[in-house]
Amino acid sequence: MNEKIFISIGSNIEAKKNISFALKKLTLIIDSIKVSPSYITSPWGGVPQDNFMNLVISGYYSKKPLGLLEECQKIENQCKRERSLKNGPRTLDLDILLFGSQIINLPSLAVPHPGLYERDFMLVPLLDISPQVLDPISKKPFLSMKDEVKFFNIIDEC
Repeated sequence: MNEKIFISIGSNIEAKKNISFALKKLTLIIDSIKVSPSYITSPWGGVPQDNFMNLVISGYYSKKPLGLLEECQKIENQCKRERSLKNGPRTLDLDILLFGSQIINLPSLAVPHPGLYERDFMLVPLLDISPQVLDPISKKPFLSMKDEVKFFNIIDEC
């Protein structure tokens, strides 16, 4: 069964190279990928660092959510992602935002991604490619929640 999925992609270390690499790898495991515009965003989480490049993709995935998480982590590792500093600089960050209409609460995976409700750099590009998408929890369109976003980090569209 193919589920419509959304993944946030971000980087602030060799961003164009690492995001391009991630997109190539993701096309091998996700069908019918749509890519949002890219945004330059200020860092979130209080750690001084360079700005990020962020975007969101959508597509269809035929395996289970933890399989997608494993694939995303493999791609992050291929880009030498280090997890030494929470919210610190990173070569690549792949976050599963939505997995069909599923609600997942596991130690390793929360879907919908909690940041989707508070971070413009996740919500805005998602709405760029799918303005009618519904929140699986409230069943309300995410578009109606856009004004409730708490953190505004977008500096510019690429």
